[in-house]
Amino acid sequence: MTSTVYSPGTVITSAWLNDVDNRVYEDIINIKNAPFNAVGDGVADDTAAITAAILAAAILAGTGANRTVYFPCGIYKTTGNHTIDGHNGLKLLGDGPGRTYIRLAHATNDLFYTASNATTNIQIQGFTIKSDTVTRTGGWIFNVNTVYNGGGAIQKSIFSDLEIQTQVNGLWFSKYEFVTVKDVIIWNMVGSNGVGIKWGQPTVSVPLGAEGYMTNVQIYGNDLFGGAYTLSRGVEIENSDAIYMLSCSIGACLDNDLKIISDSPGFAASNMFITNCVFDTTRNSHRVWVTGGGISQHCLFTGCWFASAGRDPGGSTTANGVRIDVNNGNMFTFSGCTFFNTNGTGLYFNSAAGGISSISGCTFTSCGVGGVALNSDGIYLHHPLNGVGFSITGNTITVGVASIRTSATTNRTCVTGNILNPPAVYGIPCDVGTNTA
Repeated sequence: MTSTVYSPGTVITSAWLNDVDNRVYEDIINIKNAPFNAVGDGVADDTAAITAAILAAAILAGTGANRTVYFPCGIYKTTGNHTIDGHNGLKLLGDGPGRTYIRLAHATNDLFYTASNATTNIQIQGFTIKSDTVTRTGGWIFNVNTVYNGGGAIQKSIFSDLEIQTQVNGLWFSKYEFVTVKDVIIWNMVGSNGVGIKWGQPTVSVPLGAEGYMTNVQIYGNDLFGGAYTLSRGVEIENSDAIYMLSCSIGACLDNDLKIISDSPGFAASNMFITNCVFDTTRNSHRVWVTGGGISQHCLFTGCWFASAGRDPGGSTTANGVRIDVNNGNMFTFSGCTFFNTNGTGLYFNSAAGGISSISGCTFTSCGVGGVALNSDGIYLHHPLNGVGFSITGNTITVGVASIRTSATTNRTCVTGNILNPPAVYGIPCDVGTNTA
């Protein structure tokens, strides 16, 4: 009989590998069974058991067997720092939020991470993750812990049916390809500079990933019942390509519900497809902010709700519903969206290059209520003289000082078929069709 030691005090033997009775459903590892013997009472430290079970699943992968680690209903206390780097096909499965808890008992450790190895087909599903015995001051629930030019990335993986609370940060996919986050709620966070979900990282040379999917994701910067805002940014996308958001709700963030960053000239954070999402309430800054020295283009917002930027008591009087001031902003489309109850201008587009954008079938009401000059309108547009401009059609804009305001260089813009009250204020003549007051 051979044996291999995988963590202090835990021995996995060849007999165990062949003993179906020590597992559930043959190849599924039950973390409460021998030789792992997790307690799951919220008091005992189950760190070693979790580490050993993950490594045992890697051995099963080598035999061609299932690679699932099952956490039955219980509360599993751990100091975290569990690597799943290179454990392709690993599934960590709980009984669902409110039934299987992971209690992260370390101030700064990541719970799970990957590093230098490309890691594929990971699934983490069915947990409530919280830290009610220690105050978190950093760390992530999952983190691709590699620099932008490193070899590691997470690919073809799913994070689903999760509840994350009392953390500084949630999930960070710094390098990724085809990653899905669905049926996830992040709320009741701590600190003031955390991020719910982050895609990408700072870089000056290479793209960080493509094809990130978020469906039915809810992120709240407070505790659902009001109280202090404790999350800086709900979703942050940096130097990444092709992010899809469907039926997500993000709100009550200190700074931005959604922030998209292109760091360097010539680099693009582009191809964002955001459908039927709610962005509701910020305090210090814009609900959605597209910024940086690079390029953002091909960004489509369909049927979204943008409400209450800066409207938390003491909030910024110039917080915009959506602000686009990336150096080069191209081909932004807003279709069937609602902009409501915003201290600053509802949609503020201010780009040194670009344009070629469309705003159609949208409603703007109660925008510009902060009363700041030149930031109290429905729509503000700026791009260089004779750049290919904007198409503004079929909108209802009944807000602020001006329904539409353009800069002294914004021309080649078509405005037609809208309800505008008060009238638009053009810095330079635009192609104005028939609009109704």
